[in-house]
Amino acid sequence: MFIKTEITSEDDFYSLDSLSKELPWLDDREYQSGILALWEELKDDESKKLVIDLLKRLKHLNDKCMNNNAYKIVDKIKEWEIKADNVVLVATSDGDEIDGSVAGLQFLKNKLATLEGWSEKLLFSNFEAALDDIKRGITEVLIFDDFIGSGKTMVNKLEVFKSKLNESDIEGVHFRILGFAAMEHGIQHINDNLDLSIFCPVTLKKGISDYEAEEADEYKSLMVGLESNLQKKYEGLKIKDFSLGYKESETLYQVYGNNCSNNVFPLFWWPKKKGGKPRNTLFRRLR
Repeated sequence: MFIKTEITSEDDFYSLDSLSKELPWLDDREYQSGILALWEELKDDESKKLVIDLLKRLKHLNDKCMNNNAYKIVDKIKEWEIKADNVVLVATSDGDEIDGSVAGLQFLKNKLATLEGWSEKLLFSNFEAALDDIKRGITEVLIFDDFIGSGKTMVNKLEVFKSKLNESDIEGVHFRILGFAAMEHGIQHINDNLDLSIFCPVTLKKGISDYEAEEADEYKSLMVGLESNLQKKYEGLKIKDFSLGYKESETLYQVYGNNCSNNVFPLFWWPKKKGGKPRNTLFRRLR
């Protein structure tokens, strides 16, 4: 049950209470204070309607959902008939950073243990760490990212890594991509630029552009207007670079208790208001 604050109107309180019955994940300590704070930032019915529409489209995954998706990834590896003696599974992190791809790979470990012959020695946090094993004759490289947004980062990283293999005269390496979730336009970008297989149990449409027809530009303009109430810069990041989500991904996706993707509309996670006052955000993102 939501706890009404002094500045939350009766109408807003009952609207949120009704919304939480339709979206039960909202009625949780993880989100209760954040959704109330967001509601208090919205000054007109049009903005509230937009946020309600977006929340209804948002794909929220709990631990059970993530567990099932991890099994689906393992099932796909079985379907591909990939053997443990000829494979590495590589996260897309840069260097030794702990990002979503590394955390996702850690989550997968328990399910990978169901595959014959697999061990943690087959898992790598980045391309460079896997290079020596590939040089010894591994020809199956599974690339893992927890979430694929525009697909541009994946394409760029894979092209750079392929060039490193070429420099070492390594040929015959077969790449495939795995992830927990991906934007449909990101998958399309990868398919347009890379000749390989890709599998993600969850695929997502753009939160406004792929749902609205005639009103899409109007809705996006309204969202940009709401973003104008956020601080322009935060720890070296510029809000304009994340407008409508990174690369304008318009992502509506959150895993319970996890770091929010920067592809998500910043209204839901950007930590500062204009003027520098901290926001109590619906989702959180630690940079």
